[in-house]
Amino acid sequence: MPQDAEIQEILTRISQQNVVLFIGAGASVDAGAPSTSNIIQSIKAKFNAGEYTSDDFIQTCTEVLDSTYTPRVDLEAFIRNELYDIKPSSFHLQLPRLSWPAIFTTNYDDVIEKAYREITDRVQLADPVFTDTDSLTLHDRDKVKIFKLMGCISSQHPGNKMVLTREDYTNAIRNRTHIYKALRDILRDGTILFIGYSFRDYLLQDILTELSQTIGLPKLPYSYALMPHLDLTSIQANKLRERKVIPVNLSATDFSGLLSKGVKLQLTPIKDKPDVRINLKGVTKFISHRDARSYSQEFEFFSEETITNLQPDDDETRRDFFRGRLKDWTGFVRGWDFQRTPYIDLFQLVQQELSNPDINNNKSIMVFCPAASGKTMILRRLAMDVYRKLGNPVVVLRPFYEDIDFKSLVTLCE
Repeated sequence: MPQDAEIQEILTRISQQNVVLFIGAGASVDAGAPSTSNIIQSIKAKFNAGEYTSDDFIQTCTEVLDSTYTPRVDLEAFIRNELYDIKPSSFHLQLPRLSWPAIFTTNYDDVIEKAYREITDRVQLADPVFTDTDSLTLHDRDKVKIFKLMGCISSQHPGNKMVLTREDYTNAIRNRTHIYKALRDILRDGTILFIGYSFRDYLLQDILTELSQTIGLPKLPYSYALMPHLDLTSIQANKLRERKVIPVNLSATDFSGLLSKGVKLQLTPIKDKPDVRINLKGVTKFISHRDARSYSQEFEFFSEETITNLQPDDDETRRDFFRGRLKDWTGFVRGWDFQRTPYIDLFQLVQQELSNPDINNNKSIMVFCPAASGKTMILRRLAMDVYRKLGNPVVVLRPFYEDIDFKSLVTLCE
C-alpha cells in the first residue's frame, strides 16, 4: 500500500476524533455526480456558451449569467437537476459511523446529509450550517456541523444561496472568515483531511490561502489531501508542502474501505439522559434521549418536556412572545395568545377528522389568511391543543427543510 506511514497517521488521528474534513466535488463522482469538468461542459452546451474557454466553474457561471442573459433561476435549476438524484457512495456511508469535529464541503449536493439520514447507527447527528449567523460552536460532539461553504441545492434555510458568480464568491469568503476562526481551537490538536480535490482545483488553492490568512500558517497544522492517480511535479509537491499539505495517493472509495476496517473510535462514554415522555390519550410512551435528538434534527414533536420546560413568567418573556422572538411554547402553555372565533371552528374540524379511524379517508386541511393575520399563532395554538386536549401525537415540520426524512417520521410513529 502506498504511503503506509501517512495513511496510518490519518487513521490514528481519526480514531482520536481529531480530523476535520474538507470535501470537494471529486468525492461525489462515485455517488453519481458529474465531475467539475463535465458539469462545466454541460452548462456551456445548455446555455450556448461554448465560445468561453475557462475551465473554472465560478468563472463559467459568471460568464453565462453576464453574457448570455440567462436568468439566474434557470442556471440554478439546471445545476440542481444535475445533482438532485445522486445517492451516497460507500465513502459517504462511512462518515456517519465515525466522529468528526466538523465537516466542510464546497459541494452543492446534499449527499452527506442523505448519508446521515440513511445510517441509523450514526455516531453523531448532522447539523448543516449555511452562514456565519448560524451557531458555530463545535464543542457539542453529539452533533457534527456540516459547513456548506458554497450553498446547497435542497435546503430552504433563509441563509442558503448557491455561490455561482464572482460576487457571490467574494461575499462567501467574507462569511467564511468567521467560520474558519471557529476551527482554531480544534486545530491545536487536530488536522485537516482534504478529499475530492486536485492540485489544479481552484477551490483548494483558495481554501488554503484563506486558512493561512485567517488562522496563520505557523499555527496551521500539517494537513493531508487524498489525491488518487497522484502525478505531481516536484514543484507542485513543494507548493503543497509550503502550505503544510501532504498529498496521499488514495481515492475516497479506497479510503472508505480502510475506514471500515481499521478505525476504532476512542470514544468518551456519554452519560445516559432521561427518556423523553409523550402522553397520548392517558398512555405514557417513552423515547430514548438519543432518538429524540435525532428526530429533532428533522422535525419538532410534542412531549411532556415541550410543555414543562418553560421560560420565566415575566414582562420580558411576554414581550418576546408578542414580538415573535420566543421560539418555544411558553406563551401557549401560559395562554398568552388571543383566541379568535375562527380558531374554535378550526379546532372542531381537526377534532372531527382525528376521530375518524378510516386511514383511507385522511384529509389535509389548509389554512388561508391574509398576510400578518396570525396564521402561525393559530396553528401553533392548534398544535398545543391537539396534544394536550385531544391526546394525539403532534409533529411540527421545520420551515427550512424541503426533503422530509420520512424514515425518521415513520420510526417515531411506530
